[in-house]
Amino acid sequence: MHGPHDTSHEPPEAEGRASASATGGSALVFWLLMAMAVASFAPCVIMPEWRQYQVLHAAEQVQQARVDRLEQAVTEEQRKLDAMRTDPAAVARLAQRELRYRPAGEEVVWVPTPVTAPPGDKPIVVQPPALPGAVAQAAGYLPTLNYDGIFCEAPTRYVIMSMSVALAVVATALFRPRRGDVAG
Repeated sequence: MHGPHDTSHEPPEAEGRASASATGGSALVFWLLMAMAVASFAPCVIMPEWRQYQVLHAAEQVQQARVDRLEQAVTEEQRKLDAMRTDPAAVARLAQRELRYRPAGEEVVWVPTPVTAPPGDKPIVVQPPALPGAVAQAAGYLPTLNYDGIFCEAPTRYVIMSMSVALAVVATALFRPRRGDVAG
C-alpha cells in the first residue's frame, strides 16, 4: 500500500516475497518443533519397552539353558536304559554298584575315597540382545548418561513426555502451515 505519506521504499512485489518467506519460515519452525517433540517423546516410549525386551530375552536364554541341560540328562538316562536292556555286563555292574549285589565267595575290599561334590552346573551366561544397526551406530555418538533414569524412570519420564506434548501443541497452535501458505 503505497500512498503519498508512505515512508516505505519497497516496491509492492517485495511485500509478497516477504510474506512468502515468512510463511516458509513458519513452516520450517513448525517442522523443527515437531521433530524436537518426536525426538524427545519417542525414547520415553521406546526405552522402557526395550528394557522389558532385554529382561525377557535374558529369561529366555536362562530357560533355554535349562532345557538344554534337561535334554542332556534325558539323553544320558536313555543311554543307561538302552545299556540295561541290551548289555548283561551293564546290568551286572548296576546290580553290584546300586544294589550291592555280590556273587557268593567274592571278597569285597572297601577303599576309602574322598567325598567330592559332583560338578555343579555351569553358570549361565546371558548375552544382551544386539541393538539394530542404525541405532547401534547412533548410540556411538551419544554421551554417556543414565538413559534409563532419564527416559524410563517415572519422574523424569513423565516430565519429558509432557514437555514433548506441550511442544507439539505450541508448534501446532503458533506455526502450523496453512493450506494456502505454500509458496511456489
